[in-house]
Amino acid sequence: MASFLTHGFVFIFYFLFPDKFDLLALLIGAYIIDFESVLKLPYNYFIKKFSLKESIHFSIGIFHSIIGSLGICLPLTILIVYSINPLLGIKFSILKVFYSSIIGIFSHLALDLPGHEYISLLWPFKKFNKNPFLLFKNFKKLYPFNIYKTFEKYPYQYLPEFNWMVFSHILLIISIVIYFIII
Repeated sequence: MASFLTHGFVFIFYFLFPDKFDLLALLIGAYIIDFESVLKLPYNYFIKKFSLKESIHFSIGIFHSIIGSLGICLPLTILIVYSINPLLGIKFSILKVFYSSIIGIFSHLALDLPGHEYISLLWPFKKFNKNPFLLFKNFKKLYPFNIYKTFEKYPYQYLPEFNWMVFSHILLIISIVIYFIII
């Protein structure tokens, strides 16, 4: 998983081309996919409380698939932006909101690929694929700082996620510095 802040990097599209993109659609599109975790919280509580089976808190589901993103997240993003833009006094352009949402959504998927061992990108055709884009699987230097250690069922279970989160923060800082150098 990329850091929560890193998903917001899409703001750079708006600042480079403010007439071409809708900032709200870019940001909501980039973050709405992770709203699936919030929807899973009651289920996770029920599973943990009654010890029925393993919690799915760290699993990723249909919102992280191409079909789920386009079929659920895209319409939700457009609806939210359609509802909020008039309140902010921003003119609603369906075309601008549509492609801004698509860029936000697919940037999220692209940033999550290097950090999840299993990803359901091709759901429902393949539920969980072993991720060929996974980075940092065996990089253990940062493990003492791993905040997910308490959730692990076996050592290094969430190592790629943690390492990618750290690395994505570094990428975010570098891109912000480059942005301010260019501007």
